[in-house]
Amino acid sequence: MCHRTGILGTALSGCLNIVINKKSGSRLQAEIEDVMNHILPIISVLDAEVLIRAETTTPSSLWLLYEWMVENVAGGSAFEKFAIALEQAQNLDIRLEQNFASRASFFHRKKLIENNRQPQDDEI
Repeated sequence: MCHRTGILGTALSGCLNIVINKKSGSRLQAEIEDVMNHILPIISVLDAEVLIRAETTTPSSLWLLYEWMVENVAGGSAFEKFAIALEQAQNLDIRLEQNFASRASFFHRKKLIENNRQPQDDEI
């Protein structure tokens, strides 16, 4: 049900604002980042769109989210969902969309290799 309402995007937006502003103590910061690690693997494209369109979201906060996701090894599906949402939102920063898409592709290729499969041309 959460995936159809975008509620996880709203929750992630709130978490992102806390992480970016670093107004909380280190313990709360760690707990918020833990929440983000739980939310990101299960977000939908709608959730990503909700975060992208949030009043407090700026291009720089999306770049910080991307960097945070890379550093915290967020799964490939989260990168894919954000790439799709950024494309649908016709984001002005095409580089950001490309970075999310590239990272999603990286995880996809990595998974294929871990499963002892060589990626086919249409899977790259």
